[in-house]
Amino acid sequence: MLENKIILNALIGGYLIAIAAFFLLYSNKKVLGMSTIIKETKLSNKSKWRWFFILAMLITSIAISNIFPEKFNYKIETNITSLIFSALLIGLGTNMANGCTSGHGICGLARFSKRSFIAVCTFITFGILTRTLIGLLS
Repeated sequence: MLENKIILNALIGGYLIAIAAFFLLYSNKKVLGMSTIIKETKLSNKSKWRWFFILAMLITSIAISNIFPEKFNYKIETNITSLIFSALLIGLGTNMANGCTSGHGICGLARFSKRSFIAVCTFITFGILTRTLIGLLS
């Protein structure tokens, strides 16, 4: 039963991301790549849509967490140093790849981009290696 709920939640989340990617591409001719959207957000008229997009994501996240609080009832069991180091590695990786999983994995693969295919394979490989290494060390 729990596995079916997890699959349903992932399916709904995937559809919502696909809808957001479609409307962003259709309305602004922009690819939904969160790291690039955040990196290129500035205080200018050209960035209005980025601010609106980030604000919409924050409002939606807060609304969903209030509507379904049980979905967000978890505890991070690690220290702050590990979280900061992980965030720095993720930032470095997305900068080196010129994008993140949303840009490459969703939009890039849908456009049959070779660069995105290589980036996604790299993300997945290093994710598996990292999880395996952490599993061996703990």
